[in-house]
Amino acid sequence: MVSESALDGAITSLHLVQNGRTKERLIVGGADDGSVAFWTLECVLPQYQSNIQPITSCSQRSSLQLCARWIIGTTPLINAVQFHDNRASPLHGCVLCVFLDGTIAVIVVDGFHL
Repeated sequence: MVSESALDGAITSLHLVQNGRTKERLIVGGADDGSVAFWTLECVLPQYQSNIQPITSCSQRSSLQLCARWIIGTTPLINAVQFHDNRASPLHGCVLCVFLDGTIAVIVVDGFHL
């Protein structure tokens, strides 16, 4: 997979999250310079013949489309946590990005607000 645009630092972690409203799956990546990026996976499914079962996963031609990025911390991202269970929680629909130095950034996935 290839991203349309790269982060300045080296990617140190990748996490999978989901937009609760659209059900779109996103990849959250963190680099060693404290940056965080959200990519959406655009699948390009190969053509298949009628006697073959439809393909339901992404092919090798998949690309990552950058949705948002920030430089938030000064240390690498170590975890991205998302809460799915409690809709009444003020953190519902958010991703908590946890950095090595203890910094925690709360990002709203639907609209990418920091």
